[in-house]
Amino acid sequence: MILGRTTVLLVSFIPLVFGAVTADSPAVVERERPAPVAKKETNADRFRRGLGPLPPTRREHNNLSPRASAVPCTRLSNNVGMLQINRISDGQKIGYLSARFNRRKAYTVHPRPAAALKVAVPPVTAFGVAINLVAENPPDSTHMFLGAVDDGQGNVGSGEAGVAILSGTSSVHANSPPSSSASTSLTLANHGGVESQIWTMNCQTRQVTAQWTNTDNSHPQTTIIYDPAHEYLGLSGDLEAHSAAVSRRAFGVFITFVPE
Repeated sequence: MILGRTTVLLVSFIPLVFGAVTADSPAVVERERPAPVAKKETNADRFRRGLGPLPPTRREHNNLSPRASAVPCTRLSNNVGMLQINRISDGQKIGYLSARFNRRKAYTVHPRPAAALKVAVPPVTAFGVAINLVAENPPDSTHMFLGAVDDGQGNVGSGEAGVAILSGTSSVHANSPPSSSASTSLTLANHGGVESQIWTMNCQTRQVTAQWTNTDNSHPQTTIIYDPAHEYLGLSGDLEAHSAAVSRRAFGVFITFVPE
């Protein structure tokens, strides 16, 4: 009888314990467990499982530097203008690319804008993309491209005295070595090949730079120079070497496109 009474008491006690939580009692909120972080699979993991390597990660490449891409190029309101020439060392303006050749039919500098060559650039020039500069009032209408001609003294580059002389040329594709089949206005004896699509223009500053390609397809650091003694503009890979061997009066310049 004692056992039976104890059983009744326990059975009666169970509802009191488990029935203590009613509809009015606050719900017990379980804390969310953080989702497990998936481990990134490596090639070593795949090799252990007898699988091949992961596919290569695709990366998008373009010609724009992060800084340049932040400010897109806008269309020029006028894509015809003059090329202003300034000395690199002190920034002094020395004139404009002249609409007349020197006696060797190379391009030279004139102090007055009224005598400047007018050139057309693309309405939109992307950063780092090679362009042609096409003369609107060329001194030689058969050679309307503003190009450069190897002076026949070897490659342009460090330790080299040779230059490429600016003159009127026919069209040559960008990043091509000097073309012996292209034509030019230049009358310099024994000159070498021709290049035309060598220019790039910063669409914010409108500064025009050049990149020469050597016969071995190398791309030397290229400086635009002016030699007042011989009255020509050219491209050099080593101004000091050129000055020591050819003309001590030559100096580096930079070119800026000035819309009409």
